[in-house]
Amino acid sequence: FPLDEVRDFLSKTPYYFEKLDQIASADGETIDKGDDVYTGLKAHIMAEMRVGVKILPEHAMPDQSIRYDRHSQRIFMSEKLTAEERVVMLAAQFTLLAYPDLIEATVAETGLENEETTRLLRLEFAHYLALALLVPYDGFYTAVARARYDIGLLARRYQVRWRDIARRMTSLRQHKRSGIPFFLLELDPVGNICTFAPVAQFALPRSGNPCIRLIPPGVHTNHGRVSVESVALPDGTYWRIIAHSEKTRALGHGGRHGRLPNILGCDLITARDL
Repeated sequence: FPLDEVRDFLSKTPYYFEKLDQIASADGETIDKGDDVYTGLKAHIMAEMRVGVKILPEHAMPDQSIRYDRHSQRIFMSEKLTAEERVVMLAAQFTLLAYPDLIEATVAETGLENEETTRLLRLEFAHYLALALLVPYDGFYTAVARARYDIGLLARRYQVRWRDIARRMTSLRQHKRSGIPFFLLELDPVGNICTFAPVAQFALPRSGNPCIRLIPPGVHTNHGRVSVESVALPDGTYWRIIAHSEKTRALGHGGRHGRLPNILGCDLITARDL
């Protein structure tokens, strides 16, 4: 299945794509983000692409969060998106418009050819570019060290979601300027693995549910809570786990929110820098 192909590729590939990172990080430094990243990003898109941004009511976009209309040269976004989601999704849409050749070349380098698989890879690389644009490497590398990997603080500073900062931390793998080697698990509300960003020493078991040991109690039910625990796995390795759960958007009037757990982990030796 295409989604499985993408997950398999990501689980075997270090989550650092040097060319994407260098180009988007450099361009990100030119955006006047100020105190309002969303406003600064909209102004940048208008200046660079002559493309406007408009928020539409829920009934106008019942099945979409964002779409680009080529004829009107506008990006439409749903009002149901949170402020942090708007920032990241707008940045991702911009990268699809601004870097199509770069994205296509990166997809081609994976060697995967299924049409749906390559479509999903384009979106994955657009999201990577978006985070590099919003959270440029050099500044983030310094900020992470000074904040001692305080993800909540950094998420507020960069005006993105907790999970976006966690992802960006896993990509701090530049030679001589690398951060703590984290692995990252992003789960759906029932505990299935949606995304796995690997680290050399950590391997997902091929059988059983590794998340049972990795998810601290209460993470699913405590929105916004961060749990930090030490975990021993059956292979004899020991890990420091940082777990956090975010609410999903409720769909429709009276809809129920789900929870999306995110698990960031590193070995106990490097955990001393946290």
